[in-house]
Amino acid sequence: MIKIGIIVLSYKNIEDTIECLISLKNVNVSSNQVNTIYYLDNSPSREYYEEVTKRVTIDKTYYVPKKNGYASGNNLGIKLAIDDRSDYVIVINNDTIVEPDFIDKLLVFYKKNSNNKIGIISPKILNYYTKNIWYSGGKYRKILFNYSMKSTPIIKDSKTSFISGCCFMISRQTVNKVGYIPEEYFMYGEDVAYSYLMNRMNYDNYVVNNSVIYHKISTTSGKSSIFSIYYLYRNRLLFVHMNYKSFKRLYGLLINSLQIIIRILIFTLSNKYYLAKALMYSLIDYKVKGISHRNLKEK
Repeated sequence: MIKIGIIVLSYKNIEDTIECLISLKNVNVSSNQVNTIYYLDNSPSREYYEEVTKRVTIDKTYYVPKKNGYASGNNLGIKLAIDDRSDYVIVINNDTIVEPDFIDKLLVFYKKNSNNKIGIISPKILNYYTKNIWYSGGKYRKILFNYSMKSTPIIKDSKTSFISGCCFMISRQTVNKVGYIPEEYFMYGEDVAYSYLMNRMNYDNYVVNNSVIYHKISTTSGKSSIFSIYYLYRNRLLFVHMNYKSFKRLYGLLINSLQIIIRILIFTLSNKYYLAKALMYSLIDYKVKGISHRNLKEK
């Protein structure tokens, strides 16, 4: 019997969360497979959790009001699934909708590659609204010391530099050997750090071409919000600081700092002073781990 734990972490987003959970409840399940959905609500008020659990029945639900970020919340879910002896764990954003066979395709990939050291695997992720490819792989740019997602068509399963945290599957054996999602970043960059950790321990990460889900882009933190800007750029610096030494660290910090300074100038000239300020904080806080205690207010 194959046991799969599915982790859904939610923050204040009731309608998208319910739609996601219903979608997951309707996936294909073979006769030798058991899926267990773990719904963890990270919202500041219990009313969000109660509304979701009132409207949809979920296998296991938890209200976790302490907001320690994406990695912390999902790691709790992974630990719960591992303790329940799940063979595989899926971490998935609450603003996604899945194809009914997306898990089937991921399992087929694992079976075909059972002799290889597989780290994290991901479905191909499409934009929910346009149906265009949003994620088909990730690239770490060694010269610029930063990373970007690919959104180009792929025709086969592809090895990739990093897996998007929007949705991924990992085996219990890999979690036990490599560990859990790095919690130093609070939000943004954890997926890059986790993928990098897999690579350092000689595990390969893949995008499975015929496994598909849909992502409602930017419904959690907002496009170009002060939060996303601050954490995206701070965590690029933090990633370099934590994973490189000597000249590589110095060069990586300098090249990323230069990119941030250019962005500060652009935002300033566009009268978006609050975003320029967020970037200045990201430069200053490049060694700061976890949640920021800055007063990050919009405008």
